[in-house]
Amino acid sequence: REGVLATASIKAPLVILVKNDEAPTSSMRNRFFGKILRINEGAIAAEVVVKVDDDTEVCALITDESVRRLDLKVGDPIWAMFKAFSVVLGVE
Repeated sequence: REGVLATASIKAPLVILVKNDEAPTSSMRNRFFGKILRINEGAIAAEVVVKVDDDTEVCALITDESVRRLDLKVGDPIWAMFKAFSVVLGVE
């Protein structure tokens, strides 16, 4: 209801990254263009944090191989996308 603080959470493995200047054609309605803020690589998976236009940070969990294949670097422009069904809303 109006005036209630709501938060939206998306599990990082459900965020898809697309390295493209133009908006990708996709069935995903939630598409945010931003820049890679940081990449934390592990033994198998990497956490890629994208800062979008309104200073929101979106975190994606992808394989280290995907980081190399996409040639991802801090500062790169990137699309972070997820389906509406991936969003969990919380209210206080």
